[in-house]
Amino acid sequence: MGLQVHTSHTDLPSMMAAINLSDEVKQSSLDADVLIMPVGHKGAPFAFARGACDLYQYLCDNGVKTEILCDDENFEEIELNSKVIRLGKILLKSAVLPIALSVLGNFVTDAIKTDKKDDSFVEFVSPAELNIEIEVVDSLGTKESLTIEYKGDAKDFPAISAEIEKLWNEH
Repeated sequence: MGLQVHTSHTDLPSMMAAINLSDEVKQSSLDADVLIMPVGHKGAPFAFARGACDLYQYLCDNGVKTEILCDDENFEEIELNSKVIRLGKILLKSAVLPIALSVLGNFVTDAIKTDKKDDSFVEFVSPAELNIEIEVVDSLGTKESLTIEYKGDAKDFPAISAEIEKLWNEH
């Protein structure tokens, strides 16, 4: 598994100020349980990974209070041409960790199924890869945040989800 784990100290108010968010998006971001963060790329430092809107909608449809850390008029997605599912950086509160990981797992599973349908003309398709960075923030404010990056087979995400939850609980 391609897991990398480290503690982190995300300063959400400073990040919001750097992105220059409207008061409405700032407030809804502070109230959200899951934040989809910009990944940035070259000349677009606040751009989001392709599929950020789909992920946002999927999480909301499954009852997870989610916000994209950007005003609608400034939203940009970057698309890198490859078969990697890039979900970018996602910040989530520890109180919703099991639910959010389950919904993310379903999203990844659906993405793999869709990817295979799109490539029906190809004789052999290598396994879909997943790149995701999840930062878990303690809902009670008693623990440091924990950032977990995963790069590996997308089909392994259910096992990775269980490992992420275990790492948080032991942290």
